Amino acid sequence: MGKGKFILMLAPVGEKGFVTPFEVVEEASRVRAKGLSILHFRSVFSGGQLNYNIEAYSQAMAWLRESSDLLIEFPAWGTLKHGLEERVSPLVLKPDFIEIIPGSLNMDDHIIYNPIGYIHFVLQISSEAMVKPVFKVFSPSMIIYLRRLIEQKELTPPYIFTLFLSEDYFPPTVENLVYMYKLLPKNSKWFLSMKGRPSKALIAVALELGGNVRVGLEDSGENIGLSNERMVDEVLKIASSLDMEPATPKEASEILGKVG
Repeated sequence: MGKGKFILMLAPVGEKGFVTPFEVVEEASRVRAKGLSILHFRSVFSGGQLNYNIEAYSQAMAWLRESSDLLIEFPAWGTLKHGLEERVSPLVLKPDFIEIIPGSLNMDDHIIYNPIGYIHFVLQISSEAMVKPVFKVFSPSMIIYLRRLIEQKELTPPYIFTLFLSEDYFPPTVENLVYMYKLLPKNSKWFLSMKGRPSKALIAVALELGGNVRVGLEDSGENIGLSNERMVDEVLKIASSLDMEPATPKEASEILGKVG
């Protein structure tokens, strides 16, 4: 019997960011050899604020396509300072996935502003661009909202979620992970991500439940004393102990039902 497969995603850009998009792609391409399948790329200003400078996304896309077979995901959410159309501008580059936060919330000193009208707008634009949405959820209520959209036939399977556990919203415990997992609709694929040092126990539980893993300085923060590559190594060590191995980008594409 062969080893079980899981998908590994890296979100490497923390508050300090990288000097150039090339550096992000270079690191991701290096980690690709270890089993990375998806790069979540975002461009940030000094201080960690998200920006939608189309040139940065275009450079990242071009360099990645030249150097690697990695899949790429861009964000499509923002604060009150981000225009709604500005957020979807990278979709013209046809990334493999687009990340949507299905709701508004406070994040540090910023308000993540995603009104219902915008969520419908980005879903329509991503559908027209044939880019698969990935929903980063911070609480059970966000899953419940998406279940309503599924009932209204506004989403097509497989439905992809990133379950983000944080002391600020829904603490990273086994009980909370299982609770969110049980809320997921049928035909769902999902990633575990968490703020702070990644919990080995939670990663093991996620893999045992058939989930996938997303790590990186964007989610964990930069004060945990771990590099992106070190976090990847820890996930792979846990997976190996469970007789699991990372999927290739091609396998990940098939598992997640990527279109386009």
